[in-house]
Amino acid sequence: MIMKHFVLGLFLTALLVSNHVPIAEAQETPAGGAEMDATAFRLDSAKAMVEIDYGILYQTLSFSPDKGGWTAPINARAEAWQSGKLVASQEVQQQVHFTGTKHEFESAGATKVVGVANLPIGYGVPVHVVLLWRYKRKDGSIGTDSTLVRDVPVPELFTDRLSLSSIELASNLEKATTDGNPLEKVGYIVTPNPSSVFGEMYNKLFYYAELYLPASLVKAGTTAQITAVIQDGAGHTLVNTTRNQELIAQSIPVLGSLDVDGLPGDSYKLIISASRNGNEEARAAKTFYYESSIKLSEESAAAAAPTTPTDDQGIYLNADISKMSDNELNERFEQARYIASADDKKAWKTITDSEAKRKFFFNFWRKFDKPTDKPLDFYRIYAQRTEEANKRFTHQKTVGWKSDMGRIYMTYGPCDREFSKPFTTDALPSVVWEYTNMNMIVNSNLGEETGELKYTPSLPHFIFIDRQGAGKYVLIHSNVKGETSEPDWYTRDAKKTF
Repeated sequence: MIMKHFVLGLFLTALLVSNHVPIAEAQETPAGGAEMDATAFRLDSAKAMVEIDYGILYQTLSFSPDKGGWTAPINARAEAWQSGKLVASQEVQQQVHFTGTKHEFESAGATKVVGVANLPIGYGVPVHVVLLWRYKRKDGSIGTDSTLVRDVPVPELFTDRLSLSSIELASNLEKATTDGNPLEKVGYIVTPNPSSVFGEMYNKLFYYAELYLPASLVKAGTTAQITAVIQDGAGHTLVNTTRNQELIAQSIPVLGSLDVDGLPGDSYKLIISASRNGNEEARAAKTFYYESSIKLSEESAAAAAPTTPTDDQGIYLNADISKMSDNELNERFEQARYIASADDKKAWKTITDSEAKRKFFFNFWRKFDKPTDKPLDFYRIYAQRTEEANKRFTHQKTVGWKSDMGRIYMTYGPCDREFSKPFTTDALPSVVWEYTNMNMIVNSNLGEETGELKYTPSLPHFIFIDRQGAGKYVLIHSNVKGETSEPDWYTRDAKKTF
């Protein structure tokens, strides 16, 4: 439930979402739990616009008593980069107010503040979005706690066919009843869901996109078919809706909702397409996640319980691997190269028969199954990591799984803590991923530089820097055995000026 204690500012709305949490003590702290998504829309014939949707867990804000209630500061900076250059930025500074007593606050609760920033950008080039969360240290200086990044496709404008914006995922969509709300689009309040996670609180997926067409196609009585599809990780269609849209303007909103209640916990893809005369002319896609106590593998196993085989041949026949094409197999094995042995890679090159490839690929993944695992558990985990890597780390023409961050994410999984340092006049931006619960063999940390980043050198960690200032982070040091090791990484690589 969205509460009505909120403050409006330029391109910013703070929405308090119900869930119990106590008011923090009056001291600014790092913005843990921050999340961000971004969507690019047409602004006019010369400029596009990227909308940056962000959220921050309410308990990470630091409230202090104020007249008639409580106040907490938000301090961030939104940046848009194209072709390695900063093209637009905006300071996000706002006081979040809660009116009422501490008891009322604790009774009503709040878990998340959601806001929006809009930046003008150019056409024809993907936009790299950066959101720097900042906080005030005890000595009064400003620190940067986390840097969130997203690469967003920018809509193209054609002279002879349709095009689509990227897709904004929302937790709610309702008719606007007042003017001046920054979340309003075409008469609707679109409440963004920057986490892209749905589940118990959000069992209906709302979406907003825009359809663009040249003036020559604007004609009353002519229509396009707008299709919204939800697919699982294997590409199976779970939801499919189509409607006719009259082409009466050069910019037409595409909005709606899909019931996702009851989906197994997994990642999914929302695909919106636009067709004319039976021919698809435009398509946009967005990955989202559904949290559930039922996992996709568990649901599949439960549904097939009476006939689920326990032998390898039966498991193979019931797995998607047994139905993969040659191209799919080659792509999937290429993505698995980070965990494949030299012998596995050598053997793969010698196999030419498609069925033999399927059997080899199946046996490759079965080797990772533990006695307590469901069959092909790690295969599914690795596939989910690959999809997440593509979503988070794709940069320009480099797909996410081929990047350094993608490789580490796929090999070791998500980190337990992340530390980052943004652009400064004397250092390149850097990010540290720290692991606390991983069984990794680490090198000695004697003499390792930390570059003012507050990670723990004795724990397994990976350090990345952005050499060009364009959002492409490369691995330059790790204390994990077998990885790149440069203990003097800060002096050698990061401590430089542009």
